[in-house]
Amino acid sequence: MNQAFQSSLALFKKTLLTEQKTANQTLFKQLIKTELQKLGQRGV
Repeated sequence: MNQAFQSSLALFKKTLLTEQKTANQTLFKQLIKTELQKLGQRGV
């Protein structure tokens, strides 16, 4: 894995932990979907 991807993944995990504590389930699912699409668009 390259450095940029690892940084993105670390930030994503941190965001997930934060969102999981504060957001409702619908918002949380939408966040995951959006982030996975972003990673997919980078060709990862």
